[in-house]
Amino acid sequence: MSTPTHQDSDIRINKFILKATHTCPTLGWKMARQGPEPPDLELLTLFKQGNIVEGEAIEQIGGGNRMPISLVDAVRCTREAIDSDSNVNIVQPAFEVAGVVIRPDVIDGDCREITEIKSSKKVKDDHILDLAISTSAAEHSDYTIETANLMHINPEHRVENTEPVMISHDVSEQVRAIADGYDLPLQIETIRSSTMPVTTLKKECKSCPFASECFEEPEALIINIPRLNAAKLQPMIDANVQTMDQLEADEDLYNTLTAKQKEAVEDFLNPEDGGIADITVDQELLTNYEWLDSQVLFHLDLETSTTAIPQRTGEKPWAQSVTQFSVTIDDGESLDEIGFLSDGSDDREQLVTAMIAAVEGDAPIVVYSASFEKGRIQELADALPHHSEELTAICDRMVDLLPVVRNCVSGLERDSLKSIGPIADSTFTYDDLQIQKGDMANAVMTLMRLEGGPEILHSKTGMDVDEARDALLAYCARDTLGTAVVVRFLKGFLTAQAPIE
Repeated sequence: MSTPTHQDSDIRINKFILKATHTCPTLGWKMARQGPEPPDLELLTLFKQGNIVEGEAIEQIGGGNRMPISLVDAVRCTREAIDSDSNVNIVQPAFEVAGVVIRPDVIDGDCREITEIKSSKKVKDDHILDLAISTSAAEHSDYTIETANLMHINPEHRVENTEPVMISHDVSEQVRAIADGYDLPLQIETIRSSTMPVTTLKKECKSCPFASECFEEPEALIINIPRLNAAKLQPMIDANVQTMDQLEADEDLYNTLTAKQKEAVEDFLNPEDGGIADITVDQELLTNYEWLDSQVLFHLDLETSTTAIPQRTGEKPWAQSVTQFSVTIDDGESLDEIGFLSDGSDDREQLVTAMIAAVEGDAPIVVYSASFEKGRIQELADALPHHSEELTAICDRMVDLLPVVRNCVSGLERDSLKSIGPIADSTFTYDDLQIQKGDMANAVMTLMRLEGGPEILHSKTGMDVDEARDALLAYCARDTLGTAVVVRFLKGFLTAQAPIE
């Protein structure tokens, strides 16, 4: 294996960075010079699930000879395994190109067939690029790849059926279309070059962590205009129009925008004095929501866990499996909360029974974004048909607070519960919680359901299982407290004599 120079030793190049370079050379160049950030809990959960999926795939293809973790040893052992004329698959082989080691997931014994394993439910463009880079690395090591396969989770697999966990697609034609024109040594050289590639504006710049380094005012870029599609964006880029003020000055291009898009441009170029608009509540519009007059309201929130390979009967891969609920009951005087958290088993029967009891009666059930809760409850009804009537009744009683906030409250930067909650009650916060967002709650519960997951959870957060359960219960309860305080806030305006501004 080639030894990197002292200058190169601080430049990090791997397949992930090579894929980024293919999308944007500037992005790849900058990423290579940035130290790797420690993965957050959500990413660690994805890594864990990826390892589980890889294990299922390797077992399905009949196992194989796994190469060492050490890159130097893996490159040597890969060549020895191929030269041995064995028919045994080689797992995690390693190919060195210009001092960079590329590791596909699997090759066959003579390195004519290459396979990448993905935990998604379908083939994606990113997977094809991944395979093309692996193919290029193998062929630069003097092997000829004849077949390129992509293995991914079978979307038809269920706990109760005989469908395989993984399915494989021959994507040789798509891979070859990229690999034949892909110059891996040149890409590596571009990344190592002391000269940064010329920056070009792309739609992807909007979410790029280096946007502020490439552009003086990234917030002023035209890519921030809502719903600006490629058909409108490309002519602007071709005309070297990058910022909203440049766009406004080009009458022809500016007139390709919709009225809403023009409004967004004008709002950015002519911000209101003070920078932040005052919050206003439209009392008249509030009266359209009759359920706000109810003396008693139930506030419901569901939390889910997603596993790549389903663990519960009837659920699809990556299903949002309901593992928790909170109900806060507001009778106009006091707030009482009832919570349920799965023990990690398939205890949907217990969860549903407890939820039905918690919302007993006919009072409206308040949620924040009803499509999510209704979707999950319908899935529970499909899984537990003997509770279908009761679960359907819950959906029928459900009222959505989100459109009320969107329609009746003006001046919000965001309409999330975490944004409106502190406005409704200055003491309302998530800051005192160990879990402060839904993605983390999902990751915590998912790790507690996976073998070896609790150890990952403890090493990253310091929480053991009991502490994690307490944190999950507290987070879900805070969500229903949030909708309760927002509803009380809005109800206060209904008793006013005039619209509040």
